Amino acid sequence: MKFAKHRLHAFFFAIAVLAGTSGCGPSDSTEALPPDEPTPDELAKELGVPNEPGSRELGPKDFARYSLVVDVFRRSTSKPVLGAFDPRYVDLLLPADGDSPDSRLARAKTEFADLARREFAVVSVDGKVRKAQIVSGALEGYAEGGYRRTPPGAYKLDILRYAKKVPDGSGGTRVADVDYPWLRSQSYGNSIMYWGLWIFGGYFIHSTTHYGLLGSPASMGCIRQSYPDAMELFKLRQTHLGMIRIHPIGSQQAYDRLRELASPDWALLQLAENRRRIDEYVDYAGKTEISVPGHAWIDPTTGRPGTVDWPDCGPVDCFTIWGRKLPFADAAEPIFAEVGAGNGR
Repeated sequence: MKFAKHRLHAFFFAIAVLAGTSGCGPSDSTEALPPDEPTPDELAKELGVPNEPGSRELGPKDFARYSLVVDVFRRSTSKPVLGAFDPRYVDLLLPADGDSPDSRLARAKTEFADLARREFAVVSVDGKVRKAQIVSGALEGYAEGGYRRTPPGAYKLDILRYAKKVPDGSGGTRVADVDYPWLRSQSYGNSIMYWGLWIFGGYFIHSTTHYGLLGSPASMGCIRQSYPDAMELFKLRQTHLGMIRIHPIGSQQAYDRLRELASPDWALLQLAENRRRIDEYVDYAGKTEISVPGHAWIDPTTGRPGTVDWPDCGPVDCFTIWGRKLPFADAAEPIFAEVGAGNGR
């Protein structure tokens, strides 16, 4: 394993915002699982994080403490979490046009089927739903390279923090524990997991370069999301105590929980918008492997990515403090790299 070794704070997994301070194969046979992703066990070992879920699991009595909640809904054919198609979805999903009622009904059913097969997460803040976004968990079962499984349950959701020299405001420096968003396995070259939040062991919810696989089971165990969604969630976690609930596939729990949060109608519209943004960026990038790991969604007025609202690493800039090179959102080539030698984590 090749991560540079740095001292971990004894409480590196606890972000200090409570008092106002601051991926891990797809089910479709047309695309193959990237072979160079670490398993959760390998990633935990490389990052030096404890690999036992017990201390990070939460029960219903704990839920009220957490103002940021991420509910993850896996894909199920036996009990789809969005339920069955309803004729009212015709007007919900399609603009009024000149097509016949039968044609619009058929199109709406196709649109609903596409959205209903997607894995997604609902983000809530202070008890109010904020957004639904398309994500990917793991394939269930055995496959080449090990057992892939996204573990259902409720867990703490945290930012990894590492000791780093930071400006002290008087021209000198001090050592502080700084948010670390640059999760990446240097033993597995394709495993970019920036803006990741820790679940337990080697399991994270993090960004992915594989946009073409979002919505389908596709990871080695982690929860994948787009870069803009990952950056937004990272920033939310910096100001809110967070937890994640990964609901069992095909469970009544998942079905009921969505309806406790919001209506399927709301979720459908959210997912349709999120899918549109993902598709627009894939069309812009010209491929499903996103070469620039960090961007804004496409601005409809320019046809190009808008301004990126980068998170900060607590009190300091993530790029400067961790020796990274700030990418341009519309760069043609990958330029997101460490600056100089020895500037790892």
